[in-house]
Amino acid sequence: MSRLLFLASLASVLGILVLIPESAPAQPAPAKPDEELVNKVRDSIARGVQFLKKQQNPQGNWEGLVLNILADMEGGATALVTLALLNCGEKPDEPGMKKSLDYLAGLPARKTYVVGLQNMVFAEARRPKDLPIIQRNADWLIDRALGYQRGAGKLNGWSYPGNNLPDNSNTQYALLGLYAAKQAGAKIEDKHWKAIQDYYTRHQAKSGSWSYHNGHLDSGESFTMTV
Repeated sequence: MSRLLFLASLASVLGILVLIPESAPAQPAPAKPDEELVNKVRDSIARGVQFLKKQQNPQGNWEGLVLNILADMEGGATALVTLALLNCGEKPDEPGMKKSLDYLAGLPARKTYVVGLQNMVFAEARRPKDLPIIQRNADWLIDRALGYQRGAGKLNGWSYPGNNLPDNSNTQYALLGLYAAKQAGAKIEDKHWKAIQDYYTRHQAKSGSWSYHNGHLDSGESFTMTV
């Protein structure tokens, strides 16, 4: 190729390059709809966590007049909040969590709802020092099963202290507490699980549902109790 022809070819190539627009800087790919949802959920959780932590009182709990005095459910609100925070990633050794866990550990076993929630919290926190309390709570729940007498009778569910009318709401929380105890390593005999299975089998309605109360006081099919 002659020098003149080479220069002409080079000029043509340069001319073409001049006409090509300069490429814009690479832009990040837009977030996919599912990624946007994940980010919104994470942001909502973070804001919820901050809100709950700000509501903790100096004693380390979340108790109030309504639940403590009127409903006599001391520890219930604190257990719910502590369980939520632990499930959202708060660590048991963080100052706020430690105060709430120690508060819950100091409560006696008195109400089915609270005892069940206590065990759920302690099982999630995984503090070795709470294991005796988890076992105590599991034993307490088994002792309070109506009509059961630790296996000598037929299990008829759980209720409020001093109430001989079982309901499937108290019963649910008793079972959540027992299951959490089992997950944490508490000793629960197999016969207790079989008695619980028998209870639900006996009281299931023909439609497949469960009610709030069983038997002649049946309040009708309950979506929440069945779930």
